[in-house]
Amino acid sequence: MGTKTNFEEQVSYDDAFSENVVYDNHNPRQIRYGRITNKGHAMMPLQGSSYKQLVPNDSTASVLDFVADAFRDLNAKYNLMQLDIFEKDMEGNLKVEKAYQDPLTLYRQYMTDLMDSFVQQELIPENDNIKISKFSDFMVRLESFLNRRPNHPILFSSYVKSTLCPPHISGLMIELGKREHGNMNEKNDLALQVRLKNFNFLARKFGFVVPKQAPWCIVANLNSTIMYNYALEYDVPSKKRLVSSYFVECRNYDIDLLRERLVESYQKYIKETEVRLKKQLCEKSGLSGRIEVLNIDAAADPMVTYSIEDWIRVYFSFMSHERDVQNTKVLFDNTMKDCYYVFERQGFETMHDYGISKLKLEKKKIDKYR
Repeated sequence: MGTKTNFEEQVSYDDAFSENVVYDNHNPRQIRYGRITNKGHAMMPLQGSSYKQLVPNDSTASVLDFVADAFRDLNAKYNLMQLDIFEKDMEGNLKVEKAYQDPLTLYRQYMTDLMDSFVQQELIPENDNIKISKFSDFMVRLESFLNRRPNHPILFSSYVKSTLCPPHISGLMIELGKREHGNMNEKNDLALQVRLKNFNFLARKFGFVVPKQAPWCIVANLNSTIMYNYALEYDVPSKKRLVSSYFVECRNYDIDLLRERLVESYQKYIKETEVRLKKQLCEKSGLSGRIEVLNIDAAADPMVTYSIEDWIRVYFSFMSHERDVQNTKVLFDNTMKDCYYVFERQGFETMHDYGISKLKLEKKKIDKYR
């Protein structure tokens, strides 16, 4: 299909969906709705937040409690109106294809895949694994690997803001149909239906919006007084405090999660390399039994030997890789000393903002990680 045809299809779709569009999930200013604070920091639902199941006996389909309550009422009204746009389940309710996804689980899997790629591409092919005898060796090679992959998220907060992270992590989105996002025919078929316009109106009556580029989804509108009224049932003190009552900034988890992923990957690599090299030596020599092939300092546990000052340095170094920003070694070293001083006296968030400012790591435009 040619570019001209694609363009014309998109224009036709935009025209059909032009009325009362509140949420354009392809708009760069709206694409991270439910995932960033008004200051641009990545956020996620508090781990202690209450979730409710959308489908009885299906713990995989859940959202924030007040969103689930709004959906319950929307579903009842939808059935009365007999719109019949979306598939229903065996109980006659709107069938939920996808809802909340845990960002911590997604990030851990993403980092596991990234670190496996690092080991396979950077370490094993060169056949010099014996040189990796301690965690600092591992980190040197990892930084070399990351230098060739700028603009890829490494920190948890960066991952949440990236397009690699699904919008479902907000606990605000409910997907009612299994459709292809790039299929203009499917989207046009929906957009041209009078019943979809009726559904858009119905969704707003219960505090939801329908994403322009995914009209088979609904998203809780946190600016809606109707949606806030549902949250009031859970003692949210005010509309302005709705976000702070249910969400937390992801940057507060960055260092702990990074340390967890890197140390786990290092320990896994050392263990697998020991086994692999022993097998190779035994096959060549015909020996069996215990053979020491790696000069590993077993006492040098990176969880112990790396101080918080070391991890702060790793944190800002990786943030620089992500954002493809280079500073002089003198500036970076001096800033790290200052950051640790600020951290000890004023805490992580102040240190975070100070380090970003000194190293010029602010994003002038919205992050465009792959």
